[in-house]
Amino acid sequence: MKRPSNIQKFKPVDPKLGIKSSLPKSKSTIALVILLWLSNDKKYEIEYSETDGDKITISENCYDKLIQYLRNNIDIKGDSEEDIMNYVNENQLFHSQLESLIVALELVWRIASIKFKDSNKADSAERTGKKRFEKILSYTNNIDLFDTLIESNKKYCQVLYEWLQGKKNVEDTHLEKQLVRVINYLSDDVVLKMLDNNQNVYFNMTSVYEAMTQKTDEIDINGDGEAKGALRIVKGALGEGLNYYLAYNKNIVTMSDNVDYDEFVYYEQRVRERQKISNVNILLHAAENDDENTTDISCSKNRIIFGAPGTGKSHKLEENSKYFADNMERVTFHPNYSYANFVGAYKPIMSKSDVYDNLDTEKRRVLAVLQDKSMSAQEKYDELYDKFKDEGLTRLPLLLGIYTDENFKTRKVDGSDAAGDNSVERNHGRAIRPYLSLNPQNKNKEISYEFVPGPFMRIYVQAINHPEEDYLLLIEEINRANVAAVFGDVFQLLDRKNGVSEYPIATSEDIKTYLLENLDCLKGKNIDDLTEEEREKYFEMRIPANMYIWATMNSADQGVFPMDTAFKRRWEFEYLSVNDDEQVAAIKDYVIPMCIKDNKADHYIGWDSLRTRINNILTSEKCKVNEDKLLGPFFISKNMLDEIKNNKEQVDELEAKDEASRTEKDNEALKDMHQKENSYIKAFESKVIMYLFEDVMKMRPENIFIGHNKKNGKMIFSEICKAFEQDGEGIFGIEDLVNI
Repeated sequence: MKRPSNIQKFKPVDPKLGIKSSLPKSKSTIALVILLWLSNDKKYEIEYSETDGDKITISENCYDKLIQYLRNNIDIKGDSEEDIMNYVNENQLFHSQLESLIVALELVWRIASIKFKDSNKADSAERTGKKRFEKILSYTNNIDLFDTLIESNKKYCQVLYEWLQGKKNVEDTHLEKQLVRVINYLSDDVVLKMLDNNQNVYFNMTSVYEAMTQKTDEIDINGDGEAKGALRIVKGALGEGLNYYLAYNKNIVTMSDNVDYDEFVYYEQRVRERQKISNVNILLHAAENDDENTTDISCSKNRIIFGAPGTGKSHKLEENSKYFADNMERVTFHPNYSYANFVGAYKPIMSKSDVYDNLDTEKRRVLAVLQDKSMSAQEKYDELYDKFKDEGLTRLPLLLGIYTDENFKTRKVDGSDAAGDNSVERNHGRAIRPYLSLNPQNKNKEISYEFVPGPFMRIYVQAINHPEEDYLLLIEEINRANVAAVFGDVFQLLDRKNGVSEYPIATSEDIKTYLLENLDCLKGKNIDDLTEEEREKYFEMRIPANMYIWATMNSADQGVFPMDTAFKRRWEFEYLSVNDDEQVAAIKDYVIPMCIKDNKADHYIGWDSLRTRINNILTSEKCKVNEDKLLGPFFISKNMLDEIKNNKEQVDELEAKDEASRTEKDNEALKDMHQKENSYIKAFESKVIMYLFEDVMKMRPENIFIGHNKKNGKMIFSEICKAFEQDGEGIFGIEDLVNI
């Protein structure tokens, strides 16, 4: 006889309070998690995604099951399978980083755990870049709470589908409230953290309910610092109305209109009593030292990082921007960049025609057969015969006549040959062909003009729609464009007070139309019905406090545009030194090959030693070069420095062998490595020597190429490169660096 074993012990739950997690569109995410479970036979584990380039999309198997489930249980109201595919693949299950999904699904709502399909990947693998990896959902028995509701009334599926669509107002508000109550119940235990007068406060929703029962009208749940961990996701969920008992607006919670005070108090007491008798083991220390994904977000809202080439401007902003996760957009300025690119403008676009979109699946299949160039006219007729046999066979020859001049045999309903092969109908089709657009490539497209937003407008709208989250617009090479022309009237918005634009600008008519369609607070509303706050967002633009604009600037390059003083004073400038201690320490072991002799490098010298000596020459009395034109630690990229170092180590290892003991394979490998040394020397010429010759000392090259000048060498680029391949660092008059 089998008997139960001892209770299994699990590790304490890590609440991940230090992770900068965020999850927009919580409703649609929860809806898809539930619908995937329901449509996949309520399995414990579902591999729901597949790779599509750098993205992931819903797997074909899951999609087919989801479509079948939806068709069997709800009215999809004319949505095509393509529409449903778009709803699904725009869901955060496919766009958010794994860590954010872990916090939301495992810690906040506890309905499923989520992991990478590839178990060798770290949870942090999606932090940098936009690449997403296939994931697996493993469901908890909390999902059964939703199943109980749905089994009692299938109309709950309709609410979930409307959430999946992103609808703000569902048809059945009563059923929606019942779903919200379950979600509310699941999230009451989540551990949250905020900063209060420089002290960490750990709390859950019970703490909020308890504070509210003290007849306090408003509770601040954000504290003095930025929200981290589950608090960011909970704030977003509260903003979507996913707490039955609380209303939320800009970090402040109040009692919901759904309940009266007594009902609220009774609920708070029930929650507290349940938590009292529950055995909850939670790990709280994790937040204190969780610095894996931290960034000082106290940086200026308008920030420009500048410095000499190779000082790591882009790298620093890339590291800092990890705080924003997916809430950022990057743009690179160039001389032809304009206000229309940056803010937005009306542009011609290829848009889908409603005519094609409104065709059902069967009519689209017929159209596909008619336009299939690989099929003969007879094959098309035979393929479509059964389809038209019950709908009117005379239509089929007419349709084929529109698309082809080929002859084909036709049949009657009973299968016997038709008289004259329906030549009359076929000729009718050919006659009306010139009046129809038959290009299969454009069957569902047409030219239209729409307002196409630029990166500024896209981030601006997202920041206003999600005030509880921070957003970043990152501009590379800001002074490569004419910033006065690119920013236009937006320039006025850069003056900020408490993070918000101090002086608004009037919204243009085209932007008004765009905002009316894309700002959540304005969608579907008449202008006359807008509140005062909504009217401000419609008629005026102010950069919100949660929108950051950071940029890099390289004043040393040619072809950059000057910035006027008025523009500059609206930014905080941060200078990166060519001798930053941290960066200098990072390059101390890197070396550079010098001189080509016998088709290999003659010797190596330290990169930082050479760079420092060249910079000393440039800042001497003879050259008097400004600091922003000196060589930064990573003027030669880290990737190349790593390649050079690794190649040298392999060369040293093989050359340490006795020549007689080397195999033919060793000699071939050594030859390849020496060829790489030659390519690295050529790369030094094209990067360092060309920069010094063309950009820094163009008018006085003899003052930097001192050794070459002493030998009466010609001051032309090709001759300097030849001299470098022979004399190495000697062309700069440097002769005392240690050979490595």
